[in-house]
Amino acid sequence: MPGFYALITRPQAPCLHPWADIWVNAAGLVSCCPQNRCFWGNIHQQSVEELWNSPKSQRVRHLVAAGQYLAAGCDKDCPYLRGVARHPEVMPPVAELINPDFDLVEDDTPYARNLRQVAAEYLVGQEELRSRPLFVDTQPVLRCNADCVMCGQPHRAPLEHSAEILQALEVLRPTANWFRWQGGEVFVSKRFFSYLRDFSAPDCPHLRRYVITNGTLLNEGRVDELVQGAVPIFFLLSIDGVRRETYAAIRRKLDYDRAWATLKYLASVQRHYGRRLVCWNYVVMRSTLDEVAEAIDIADELGVDLNLAPIQGEYPTENIFLHPGLAGPDLSEMLQRLEARVRQARVRVSGFAGLRFRLSARQDVG
Repeated sequence: MPGFYALITRPQAPCLHPWADIWVNAAGLVSCCPQNRCFWGNIHQQSVEELWNSPKSQRVRHLVAAGQYLAAGCDKDCPYLRGVARHPEVMPPVAELINPDFDLVEDDTPYARNLRQVAAEYLVGQEELRSRPLFVDTQPVLRCNADCVMCGQPHRAPLEHSAEILQALEVLRPTANWFRWQGGEVFVSKRFFSYLRDFSAPDCPHLRRYVITNGTLLNEGRVDELVQGAVPIFFLLSIDGVRRETYAAIRRKLDYDRAWATLKYLASVQRHYGRRLVCWNYVVMRSTLDEVAEAIDIADELGVDLNLAPIQGEYPTENIFLHPGLAGPDLSEMLQRLEARVRQARVRVSGFAGLRFRLSARQDVG
């Protein structure tokens, strides 16, 4: 059966997020994406239903449909725009988008009906929606145990979603395709770990659970608690750089050995269950570029998929896509060699299309 993106993909299409996503940050501010700064309101004062069709949400849909991404509050360095603030001529590979693909469903459940409604409203650019969000993306915890060089979040801020906010979002479970949680580092909160462990929806068989983590606050026992049941949690685990000194310089304050132990254990659990449970996320920047080939080999050896994510933000000493001179004159040739290496791998390695596009777009503007 074809995936959802096959149903909606067309040339020069607007970003899907305003029609399918709701993002709630740690302060309760709501938009369509972590990389959109046009907030619709605050979930502490308004219901999900009010926010979803608020005047500001409809305005964002209008602007995005018209290709006016900057006016809509979008960050043009996002995985969809990739540095160019207009509709893509060709849609980026689905594997490189924030929301992964999924199978269509033809039954008459609330989920399937909502899925069809989302697609129909997106394709015509509807601004006031009858559908509900497919993707529920939240930042339940702002605190973090790291101080990464490419992250500007206030790591010591105590903001955290209350039990009431977490419960308010659960009304979306019957029609959502996934709930995704990210921080900060979500596992600094013992309360949130318990919530995530117990978050289940046996009456919502299509719902998936997804968490972004640096892995350093997990151990084998905690992982085991989170992967039980018919719908285990999927982990996007962030490790930037392969060598200890590189990791220490980028992911400051984190335990290198603990991060790798978590990735290796998740790989073993994935083999045991025979289903995808983890993807290794690797930010490509000046400091990590020379270790990408080694990362591909390690991912292949472990049997875990690898996503190569370009650094976002100015960062004049690290952003090789805004400042190609940082990587030397042969960056394009290096990417070609790495892609050839990937063709020999047994795991999926995503990200090359975005890396190449950002580099070419930068070169095109001089």
